[in-house]
Amino acid sequence: MTSGLKNRKFDITLAELSKAIFGIYYIFLILFDANADYLVFARAGFVVFALVSLVYVIANARYLSGFSFVARMFCIIMIFTAFSLIGMDFSNSLKQITTLAQIWILCFLMYFSLRESVDINFVSKIFALAGICLFAWTMYIYGFGNFFNMLLSGSIRLGNEVSQENLFGMTAAIIASACIYNVITAKKYLYVIPVILMTILIAASGSRKAILVLPVAFIGTLFLNNGFRKIWKILLIVAIAVPIAISILSLPIFDMINSRLEGLFDFINNQDGDMSSEMRGKMTVYGLKWFLESPIYGHGLDCYKYLAYEVFGSYSYAHNNYIELLVDTGIIGTTIYYSVYVYLLRRLVPIFRQSRDQFAGICIIVLVIMLATDIGAVSYISKTTYVYWGICYICIYRYNKTAAKGKEELKIDGQPFSAKESI
Repeated sequence: MTSGLKNRKFDITLAELSKAIFGIYYIFLILFDANADYLVFARAGFVVFALVSLVYVIANARYLSGFSFVARMFCIIMIFTAFSLIGMDFSNSLKQITTLAQIWILCFLMYFSLRESVDINFVSKIFALAGICLFAWTMYIYGFGNFFNMLLSGSIRLGNEVSQENLFGMTAAIIASACIYNVITAKKYLYVIPVILMTILIAASGSRKAILVLPVAFIGTLFLNNGFRKIWKILLIVAIAVPIAISILSLPIFDMINSRLEGLFDFINNQDGDMSSEMRGKMTVYGLKWFLESPIYGHGLDCYKYLAYEVFGSYSYAHNNYIELLVDTGIIGTTIYYSVYVYLLRRLVPIFRQSRDQFAGICIIVLVIMLATDIGAVSYISKTTYVYWGICYICIYRYNKTAAKGKEELKIDGQPFSAKESI
């Protein structure tokens, strides 16, 4: 009895330790994973998390069940590995295979070591903390005064010293969206602070799509919180928010992003847009052309940049996850990849409707924003993408477990209750 109690305490302690280290690792991913100069910190975080979580998984191996997430990720990783092998550069293919192996190990250990301990409070706090750390790290890299001097000058996009400007802005947008959800639904007004900080970083990045994502998160959260039956309330809030947002965008820190938005709208309206918009348009057109050359299985993982070099003279990604996936993996890879979003949303939306589960709500917002940010950044090979997927699968697991535990004796139409069927 005493031995069993000690083992139980050991499991709880190890689970909490795994959760804490995972939180640190997630922050390291946000700060360091896209910067070759600091990548070693992200890798060190992965190794520490892998070792601690592996001990927990081995100690609880007899209790492991529910392999749907791990199996689904394994299939995706294997398919992407196959696409890597048909790539245009063998050394790059080996690099991508190594990354894919790390992603699968991450998915496996994350799911089985965190699914009993990660909840809405942890997820909310880790988003906010990651945002604050990203802002602090950016200030350290650029210098506080220098950062705001360059931002106010409106002459240069910032973020490249941290990751890549668009990725920098999109990451800030996802974090801000999660915090907006907490402000509106949980009335956690301290989360306004990371929202403001992330908005500043988005302005500095000059990412047009990132700034346009914020109203999507705001309105989407309003609909989740109020439902379509209170459409009048949503319209009233939006009517109040629009002039406030316009006033905020008129601040000097948004001069560069406003100029880039004007260029984008001019380009959409067939007027003379800025060079960036025209270049993105060409990259999309050529991307569709390359996709049609090999529509079924594409040209190979991470091969868009090689095709782009032949046309544009530089190795560049597509600035669009949909186009990049179509070129690299064709219809097969793109369909399989985005089927994960379809599956998760089909499970999470009914959970939220039935239970108003706030964990499910924040997962829905994050997934929708990820789909929106995919228009402006490539994410299919990013570890944070799979971290967010893992959190969503954990949310589904915890709801199923709670529903089954609370209804295990209940009979519905003479049949035993099924948590899966209730969703």
